[in-house]
Amino acid sequence: MPPNLSGYQELTAVDAIRANDVWAAGFYGTSSGEQRMAFEHFDGTQWSMVKAPKNSLFTPYIFGLAHFASNDVWAVGVASDDPITMHWNGRVWKIVPNPAGSSGGILEAIVRVGNFMYAAGFVDPIQPLTLRFDGTQWVNDNAYKPASGPSILQAVAGTSPDDIWAGGYYNGGSPLTEKRDPKTNAWSQVPTSVGGYIDSMSARSSHEVWAVGPPDSSSGFVIRWNGKKWQSVNYPRTGVAIEQVNATASTGDTWVAAFSDVGSAQFTAFVDFYVNGQWTETPFVEVGNWSTVAWAISPVPGSSDLWAVGSYSNGNQFHQQSLAELWSCTSAVHQATSVNLGTTRNGISRNSWRLRL
Repeated sequence: MPPNLSGYQELTAVDAIRANDVWAAGFYGTSSGEQRMAFEHFDGTQWSMVKAPKNSLFTPYIFGLAHFASNDVWAVGVASDDPITMHWNGRVWKIVPNPAGSSGGILEAIVRVGNFMYAAGFVDPIQPLTLRFDGTQWVNDNAYKPASGPSILQAVAGTSPDDIWAGGYYNGGSPLTEKRDPKTNAWSQVPTSVGGYIDSMSARSSHEVWAVGPPDSSSGFVIRWNGKKWQSVNYPRTGVAIEQVNATASTGDTWVAAFSDVGSAQFTAFVDFYVNGQWTETPFVEVGNWSTVAWAISPVPGSSDLWAVGSYSNGNQFHQQSLAELWSCTSAVHQATSVNLGTTRNGISRNSWRLRL
């Protein structure tokens, strides 16, 4: 598992560049009670801590990672109650200014589309924020702002400059999906009557965009854009919060990371995939004897492997430690099972989850 420091630690974002080049990020608490950002890197053999910038940022969280190359990786999140953008240049992580400045708010998600990076979140007073990195600097990207009530973006996805989406909620919980117009560089709302507030999005093509949520409800949802409208996708688990969706796997699978609250702040993690109209469970290694949570997932390009990161606890929710697991085709300790049928699915015995130290 990734190295853990004294106090508590949690990984909330992951980005696999290739099998021997994987980034994870989150936060940890120091013995003095401070909270600091954490960056960790997997070199194909082991995880190691990577130094974060020294600064006076208060209570930092990293929520998204995306890359152009091994020496060109971006992270977004919040620090000192302001949206933050950070860059890895192959040697060090540095804070990079963005137009949101000290306006208050959070950047919740980031995606690479072609030669650009797009990030989404919100600024105070509560209204959507989209940013675009044009190769030189971050610029405000003119998010659509619903007239009815406060609104927040928590997700961004896309496969081409002509097809970029953002998602979140407005007016107390109504689902908000926005699409970018490359001609005007502005966003507009695409109404949906299905789903709840959106926590994560991922796109495979212009006619296959996925959205999931919510993170703090008794039941999660999955919806999919078919090129014309949003439609519900049946997800067989009940009483779970779906944290992240990823539809970029080269295998054609769509993955989701979720968890359920079994009471007294104890959580059980799930990572499932959808292919050919069927959900399939991958038995996640429940590390903690108190709680295990999967917050983020990332396929390894050009393979059937998948990374999941999060946290586990052997005591209670205030003593969580960072966790990374790899879904691999190199062993068969655990078999994937059909969520719908509860039986072993033929042809999946090649895969298993493994802790990676």
